[in-house]
Amino acid sequence: MRNGGLHAACLAALLVHSALACSDDDRDKRSARDAGVRDAALPDAHAPDAHPAPRDASASTNDARDAELDTGDHADAARMLDAGPSGKVEPRFATRILSADYYAEGADVGDIDGDGRVDLVAGPHWYAAPSFELSGSIVADPKKLGMDEYGEFFLVFVDDINADSRPDVIAVGIAGGDNGQPNTYWYENPGRDKLAQPWPKHLFFSDLVSNESPAYLNLVGDARPELVFMNGGRLGYARPNANPLQPWEFTSISGDVSYAGPYVHGLGVGDIDGDGMLDLVERTGYWRQVPNLPWERHEFEFWIGSSADRAGNWGGAQMYVIDIDGDRDADVVTTLAAHQYGVAWFEQQANGAFVGHSILSTQASSDNTSQLHALVMADINRDGLPDFVTGKRYYAHPSTTPDPGTTDAARLFWFELQRDASGAKFVQHVIHEDSGVGLDFVVRDLTGDGKVDIFTCSKRGTFLHVQQ
Repeated sequence: MRNGGLHAACLAALLVHSALACSDDDRDKRSARDAGVRDAALPDAHAPDAHPAPRDASASTNDARDAELDTGDHADAARMLDAGPSGKVEPRFATRILSADYYAEGADVGDIDGDGRVDLVAGPHWYAAPSFELSGSIVADPKKLGMDEYGEFFLVFVDDINADSRPDVIAVGIAGGDNGQPNTYWYENPGRDKLAQPWPKHLFFSDLVSNESPAYLNLVGDARPELVFMNGGRLGYARPNANPLQPWEFTSISGDVSYAGPYVHGLGVGDIDGDGMLDLVERTGYWRQVPNLPWERHEFEFWIGSSADRAGNWGGAQMYVIDIDGDRDADVVTTLAAHQYGVAWFEQQANGAFVGHSILSTQASSDNTSQLHALVMADINRDGLPDFVTGKRYYAHPSTTPDPGTTDAARLFWFELQRDASGAKFVQHVIHEDSGVGLDFVVRDLTGDGKVDIFTCSKRGTFLHVQQ
């Protein structure tokens, strides 16, 4: 249960990339039809769960680096202020290193042990609240990986797949199936008394789950979330069978349109046209949800500037559909090139076209960060406006085919949305200089103090950034 990739706090405003799995109530929040995606105010991202974990400020002692408590004192990180009438604060974060080793690049959360607290899932490992010490593995002897390797937990989603009231773990492998085809399985939570043993493994989808930012949420307004992805060059979604042990079935919404190869970047879900139906957005436009198949395609390249130097695998990560400038229509926020540089928001015009606005340049520089391969929306400073968290996916490509800036600092940062008479703008704040992100991560209150925290795992390790 997660963010957004897609975080629960952002669902009513957007519903992209993710799924919360702790309760039926959480799952209901994924339905944009119930939540009123188009014009809803950003919901309270900071209300604690029904059974919040008590605050735990102690550092883990799993290894030498675990003892570090990094308060991230950067030039732009102001000290915490008393909340004013709007509740706005200027956040700072303390970083706990839960593991210094690389096992996976997918992270999510859920009540794994059934004690009413939200636990952390980092690929094959899980960390129980409130201490968030390493508590178990869902596979036997998880493999420690090297910088040039990709794991089987490329992305992770937590949900109760078999309706036994225990959250299971969906593991999506690399989009091209390099480490095995099919590439997506789910691991069945065996129950609190059996968590020390490997979890039963089941096939989730019988072919490749492609596109590198699949979304897990209720797309079509039924009783269950769907997995949104590409398969065989087609864009669509998979739904469960009546028998939860049978692989999910794929529905294409893109008709004869074909996407080249499995390694497509950029995918999101949101109500672009304000008709109350969730649409799909990808790097070359959006697909308007209509009653029949295929859905209605609207072409637009979500890119800024010249395409002359643009990589063939351009496109970002999770794409968000939300009103940025306060004019009550849906705009789009996305990273621009998961293996190069750039972040932008695209302002929807009255005629349905978009105008791009740069947030972070597409050009390399000493103060820019490349490989922004995951993006999550949340109200970080409690001012009622959506902010965005992203960071470097360290060694997103191996050393044999490196990206620009591959070995630069694995920075994690957030963009604060500000509005004034001149319009909307974003201000960048650095959270941490040596953690970054994987392919999906979690931004929500994880300690029960009403403040949004950040949980990531990447090739730099596994990290919990606790807002102070």
